[in-house]
Amino acid sequence: MNPKISAVIPLYNAEKYIGACINSILAQTMREIEIIVVDDRGTDHSVDVVREMMAAPGGERIRLVSLEKNSRAGIARNTGLSHAKGEYVIFIDSDDEIVPEMFEKMYARAVQDGSDVCLCDAAKILPDGKVLCLGHPADAAGEVTEKKRKYLLTSYVTAMWTMLCRRSFLLDHAIYFTPEKYEDSFFVPLVYLYAGRISYIKEPYYRYYVRDNSICTTVDDTKYKQKVSLFDNLLSVIRQRGLYERYREELDYVYLKKAYLVPTFNYVLNSTCPSKAVIRSIRTHMEEVIPGGTSNSYFCRDPKARLIEFLLRKFPTLGIRAVHLYSKASKDLF
Repeated sequence: MNPKISAVIPLYNAEKYIGACINSILAQTMREIEIIVVDDRGTDHSVDVVREMMAAPGGERIRLVSLEKNSRAGIARNTGLSHAKGEYVIFIDSDDEIVPEMFEKMYARAVQDGSDVCLCDAAKILPDGKVLCLGHPADAAGEVTEKKRKYLLTSYVTAMWTMLCRRSFLLDHAIYFTPEKYEDSFFVPLVYLYAGRISYIKEPYYRYYVRDNSICTTVDDTKYKQKVSLFDNLLSVIRQRGLYERYREELDYVYLKKAYLVPTFNYVLNSTCPSKAVIRSIRTHMEEVIPGGTSNSYFCRDPKARLIEFLLRKFPTLGIRAVHLYSKASKDLF
């Protein structure tokens, strides 16, 4: 069988959830699929669950690939992509699930439109059971003109598990995941830098569960450094590819939001006693990477970002309070 879709799942200590995840893929109305589970050398019995499913009816569509050592999700996703045979590829987290018609509907739309990427929405399910809808920019679908590419770069949502990508598109443009944490924040901008045509089905086909022990909910007042490092790496790679100057305003704006303001929020919200010196250090680093960054045209048209940046710079104590108030009032940062 030549699969139409390869579903890549990085597996690390997901014994409680991996069965439901795989079953939701096996239950797809499309049959021409393969499931590539990449064992990232966890310490629980996740792999045993997968092997049991491989021996059961339908298990012939599951392939298990084992890494030599724990290497994090980015390397696991890259490894899965290297083993994939499907025309299209999607990356699914081991503790999430998808609805039965997801693959059939997204593949059909991608083929119909001749798209490199097909997007869908996600149902974000919080630990208390509350459900939020995660969507993409409303005008994402269609041919990616220069104007649209700039729009996507400044307004994208980092939800790579809702992106069905043509495998040859990823390989031809060397679009991959970084070994660092928050690897999806590295992958998604690269997709939008190269995509020629995008399809978008505004249905919540993906079920994204926010777990109490997930990366995004774990309290750690140093994890802001990982965000900064990742976007430093992303800008470096884009410069090496000769694309930075072409999209400088857009990429600098992304850096201002996601490598300056978001890490500052992360630090403040994860620290019992935020240090003004640390907040200054995050800003100083931003100014070294993108000198004159706050004069960016997109940033100047973003009043909430400008206000919080001003408070953090001029009145840090008040700025810290503003960060807490804003985070309570808004489900997203920037």
